[in-house]
Amino acid sequence: MTMKWQLSLLVLSVLCLTTTAALAQNKKHSEFDQIRLDAPVPPSVTGAMQKLIASSAATVYPAAYSQSLRSSSFSAACQQRTNSQIEISSYSGESLMGGGTLQLTGYDSPRPTLGGLFEVQPASFLGIASSHGLLVGDRSNAFPAVRGCGGIGGSGVPGNGCGDPSPVGGRFSGLFGTSLHAVDTNDQGDTVFLSDIDQGSTTRGLFLFDISTMTTRTIASLGMSSPIGSIVELSGGTINSSGDVVFLANSQNSEAVLHWSKQSGLITKIVALGDTLPTGTVTWITQNLFRHPDQSFTIAGPRPAINDRGTVAFVAEVNNNQWGYYVYRGGQFTVYALEGDILPSGATLLYNGFGESVILNNQDHLGFSAGEFFSSTNQLSRWFFVTAPRIYIPRLGHRDQLFGERVTSIAISRGPHQAIDDCGNSVFWTETDNGVQLTESIILIDVHGVVHRIAQTGQPTPLGGTFSILDASPSFAKSGRQGAFRFSQAGGLSSSVIAKFSY
Repeated sequence: MTMKWQLSLLVLSVLCLTTTAALAQNKKHSEFDQIRLDAPVPPSVTGAMQKLIASSAATVYPAAYSQSLRSSSFSAACQQRTNSQIEISSYSGESLMGGGTLQLTGYDSPRPTLGGLFEVQPASFLGIASSHGLLVGDRSNAFPAVRGCGGIGGSGVPGNGCGDPSPVGGRFSGLFGTSLHAVDTNDQGDTVFLSDIDQGSTTRGLFLFDISTMTTRTIASLGMSSPIGSIVELSGGTINSSGDVVFLANSQNSEAVLHWSKQSGLITKIVALGDTLPTGTVTWITQNLFRHPDQSFTIAGPRPAINDRGTVAFVAEVNNNQWGYYVYRGGQFTVYALEGDILPSGATLLYNGFGESVILNNQDHLGFSAGEFFSSTNQLSRWFFVTAPRIYIPRLGHRDQLFGERVTSIAISRGPHQAIDDCGNSVFWTETDNGVQLTESIILIDVHGVVHRIAQTGQPTPLGGTFSILDASPSFAKSGRQGAFRFSQAGGLSSSVIAKFSY
């Protein structure tokens, strides 16, 4: 087996204090910039394997595919809207229910996830005993659901016992919240998160905050028995509307995608080392390990996904040499994408090896970033949408033209951030070059072939400044029609901000 990648922790925490009263106006941003992608299709490229043309007027979706989505059972919910707006969701300096002031702690700190009316993100709370925790709710009723203590997860600094009591004894200490360990939430507000434990029966666990009972339950913990043996390393989790969770786990002799049922509290195996998939024997699942300052490890990816149908999607290597993207549904495995497949561009699909996760919507469609291998000197990265086994819909990639500028960078797929919705819309962070300067943007490509620019560095924010940094992991709500991203601004009321957008 190839040696696992190990990532070292670097956290740059920036605490930005702002004037609460001035920020509380909940201002709206202007409608998104739009361009339509309607260039003619080259005669040599047809059907669902249509190539993404590298021009400012590129066809993203084949017409037949767009029509099939618009006529699907989701058609009513997927009608195009024109009142797309940005509004402020939460910000550094905001007062919280129950006391304390919210501090969004730097750009290596957590990316926002969002579901329905609920937002969840680890944050620091000043003015109350606990130093950080999980914030749940919308702006009118946001509250700290779980309070931690000391340094962040893996810091080795447990604090002085100021965290909330944990279900495994002791108290919550360092919560994990970078993009590699992002919390996830469903539309009800149930939240899955990874945390260190101080003075408990274990030192680390994966937990569920149950919004209906306002209690925290244990999903898995270090030392717990599992279908692959005693757990020694864990990833963050991904949750569906039923509260079921999938996650990665390692034992001394194996690694696996595991499933936890909220109803029964039982853990079952989806796939593990040595299992047989349609393409061969599984030889690698938990590709990326993350080493923390306390010298412990967590699993950084590629994180599996689960949708409201109970379908599970995951990434695995078979036969020691071939990565693939798989769906587990009704007790059966199906390969949706396989390294070495020939893409619409004529290139070969290449797994980049950075722990890119697979994103799954409720139609069992997949989204992910991967490489296009043309030759040893010509390799690009691109997002793909896969609607059926081995049917590739290319999305935004390197060297494409966007708003008249050349795409120089795209963010990789990192679960549980929901980059695709049930309608076939996609949301991305990208960087473009106009020959004079680089510009970051958050863009939405909808099923009708229209690109919406939600935010752009250098442009005005709803808070009176200009966008200076855009977080690389925007996310849709799981139910669609709404999303979230994070930014910092220059001028105006300088702050770290989480914003919602509707579409």
